[in-house]
Amino acid sequence: DWNTESHPYKKLEYGKWELIIPADKDGNCPIKHGSIIKVAVKKNGVFHFKLSPWAHYVTRPKETTVYHMPFYNPPESECYRFKHPRPSKPESLRIYEAHVGISSSEGKVNTYKNFANDVIPRIKKQGYNTIQLMAIMEHVYYASFGYQVTSFFAPSRFLF
Repeated sequence: DWNTESHPYKKLEYGKWELIIPADKDGNCPIKHGSIIKVAVKKNGVFHFKLSPWAHYVTRPKETTVYHMPFYNPPESECYRFKHPRPSKPESLRIYEAHVGISSSEGKVNTYKNFANDVIPRIKKQGYNTIQLMAIMEHVYYASFGYQVTSFFAPSRFLF
């Protein structure tokens, strides 16, 4: 049961909307990491729940076709830390365009981990120094090749 009117947005100019939720008394974010959040849009007196186009993470439970938007704000201890220094800038740019999901030689949807371990070394060996990844944003239908994007800031769930 969602309280659709507890945190109303403020309408700004040019079709923009703003919502500011102040920090807790201790200065922390009041929305806990992993909490399911929704955006409720009222049209003709009826509320419709929407995903934010700025969602960083979306999930779809197997028992439903409705996507969930967990709030993504992990503690500092769970954030990714780079293991290696940034490489020096190359003399020239050689770009390899790749689709992680169809890069498997096994006839199945590839994963990020397999792509990193098996495909990137082959790309590097061929002399490429840049990879342009296709279809990494969350999309509703895998056969669309990633062109039916549903969440621009969430990585595709198909590739984990």
